[in-house]
Amino acid sequence: RLAQHFNAPPMALSFYPTGTGSLPKSPVKLSGNEIVTITALKKADNGDGYIARLFNPVEKEQSATLEFYKNSVDVAFSPFEIKTFRLTKEKIEETDLMENLLD
Repeated sequence: RLAQHFNAPPMALSFYPTGTGSLPKSPVKLSGNEIVTITALKKADNGDGYIARLFNPVEKEQSATLEFYKNSVDVAFSPFEIKTFRLTKEKIEETDLMENLLD
């Protein structure tokens, strides 16, 4: 009975932005290639920076430039390759899929 007391018909609410203004600048930029994509961007599991995963979805080798703040790195991809990078304000480092730094 108590649930029926609080029962109310659903209401539609609109919280969409008006569309005015400008978009903020993205801290992560992938340039030099239209094919390579950023498939994931997340906070690092150990809390040290962010993790970006890049993917080459085609059968040809590709290259792109990954930029984060004032750092950048040129990346070469084999066909269908996934690469993972740790992004901090100081540097960009390649890692494995488990976020361990590569030598």
